[in-house]
Amino acid sequence: MKYLNKKINSALIYILFFSLTVFCLEAGAGTICEKFCHEETVGCDSVTVCEEQCDDVSEVFELVSAIEVVDQSNVVISSTENDLNTLTDTESGTGLFVWKGFSQEWLRTVVGFKIPHRISKLDNYIETVGSNSAAFHMGQKTGVDGNFMKPEGYYQYINSDMLNVKNGTCNLKWTDINEGAGDVPEANSNITVLISIPAADLTTDNYSVFLDGFSLNTSCPENTDCNSDGMWPYTMNFDITPLNEMAAGYYQFALDVKLYRAWTPNYGGIPLIEEKPYTENLDFDLSIHYSVVNGKKEKVKSVAGPTININGKLRSDTEYSGSNAIAGFPGISKAATLITGFGFVLSPHSTDKKFERRGRYIGKMKYGISGENYNAVTGTMNFNYALHVWVPDTVCQSNIDYTLKTSLLQVAEADTVTGTETALGSICCNSTDQAPFFTAWKECGKANKGPEQDEVTVPIVITD
Repeated sequence: MKYLNKKINSALIYILFFSLTVFCLEAGAGTICEKFCHEETVGCDSVTVCEEQCDDVSEVFELVSAIEVVDQSNVVISSTENDLNTLTDTESGTGLFVWKGFSQEWLRTVVGFKIPHRISKLDNYIETVGSNSAAFHMGQKTGVDGNFMKPEGYYQYINSDMLNVKNGTCNLKWTDINEGAGDVPEANSNITVLISIPAADLTTDNYSVFLDGFSLNTSCPENTDCNSDGMWPYTMNFDITPLNEMAAGYYQFALDVKLYRAWTPNYGGIPLIEEKPYTENLDFDLSIHYSVVNGKKEKVKSVAGPTININGKLRSDTEYSGSNAIAGFPGISKAATLITGFGFVLSPHSTDKKFERRGRYIGKMKYGISGENYNAVTGTMNFNYALHVWVPDTVCQSNIDYTLKTSLLQVAEADTVTGTETALGSICCNSTDQAPFFTAWKECGKANKGPEQDEVTVPIVITD
């Protein structure tokens, strides 16, 4: 079920407010009744006599979802779209695949240093296919130079007939707007989307919403002078937050997106030898994948967890890891930790003016939850986390602030709850003809590099 795209063209207005509401056709058995009334004389009195005529129909119209951009800055949005799919299987129970994070790192080395890249494509999300099967999607591009990686996706599986599940995808397309002055340009995209799902459509009254991953693609706008489709990011944050109150029968949650990019301290390369220009505008195509889960209050509970904030250094070779806990409702037998948001912000580590240019090449990104230990008596979940956005010493140092938001899903009855599992993929990109001769690399298909591909889908099947 898809939303119609709404094209917005504006050269002068950067703050736009609009909403899209779509009525979708759902197939299924139904009945439409009409009442026919007429006047009859009984004795000296006139009375109204009504008859009801009902017809079976195979299709009924139903309001499924609504999406509204409630805030934005420094972007011109071209379209919004939201898909929503029901996954409840009342016969075999509902199979819920929980996205537990990801790790993607470029592995090629030159004279002992790994090679980082701009970001133009970055995908990591899980898609439920059936009650016990899913597909893990991973993708990343290099730009012009060649490289390879073995991306990882982390997931957990829950099977329970206590759950109602809907998987959704919110797609946003926009062009960012350059700001800043002189040799410190930057383009900072801020978007907040309100998504509403009819509560009656989910049948019961306790709700949880969490991330299933993301898919990001950037490209040069048509008919522009553009050096690269990629960006040097300095802020990336995806956050999904349930609202506390129902609104006229709707379950509502907010999706916040922050994608900030800038030039690098050394103008994208080596000063006076190889400098790469900053791209004034980029087109963004972002899909945020999410799940909405609910069930009866005595059977399913949703509890907000801690937001983990860590300060570190971008060049740190060591992951920022630790443990935390969520206090849930006591006496509920099964539980899982969910990711509701993650991101990072880079900031200058020095007063040198060149570090005002905060964009960086990125070598590795990792956010993950594992090692869960749940006490059903107290309802307390202990879990481990690992965070790591990294660059080699060939990239300028920076401060980094990490964020990881969590919540707890508790289920009174579940046939299966696995630990955190890993899906492993393979990505390899050969150098393009635009790559300098001294960095050209075309090793895809050799040794352990894997075939040439910038995206991969890993099938997952849960067996008893």
